Amino acid sequence: MEACAVGERDSIRDYVLGRAEDDSRIVAAAAVGSLAVGPGDQWSDLDLTFGVAEDASIPEVMADWAAAFVEEFDATHLLDLASGELVYRVFLFSDWMQVDLSFAPGAARQVGPAFRSVFGPRETGTGLPKVTLSRFILRCKRDTSIVGMFSSIPSMRSVDLCLFQLTA
Repeated sequence: MEACAVGERDSIRDYVLGRAEDDSRIVAAAAVGSLAVGPGDQWSDLDLTFGVAEDASIPEVMADWAAAFVEEFDATHLLDLASGELVYRVFLFSDWMQVDLSFAPGAARQVGPAFRSVFGPRETGTGLPKVTLSRFILRCKRDTSIVGMFSSIPSMRSVDLCLFQLTA
């Protein structure tokens, strides 16, 4: 498996942050994760968090952004995960690059030390609960769409994922 091209990741970051600045429903943006504190490397994914205007609907913003992301980059929407008011949307690109976008009302949420504000207000919030492999396997057993979503990615159709073998 090859890593994503750093230049491509940076172009996607610039596209997403430009989209945020142009979308009146987005009032704040921040980089989180390894790219918030350094240049990262070819294995670093892209993690961005956004504050959504109080009068805007987070599900509508996420739906609009997902449609544009899929159309512009042919990305695969993997899953959404909510933690309190923060909602994460995870995408996977054909070159295996993962992009995690999170949305919260009113401000970009800082849930860990790796946080770099791009624009707008920020608040400190709580992060995601620690997810263990056993909890993830139990979730896969209950939600077969998790397995199904990976089969929609052409490069993964022939991959024997032992994790999903465990859930069968």
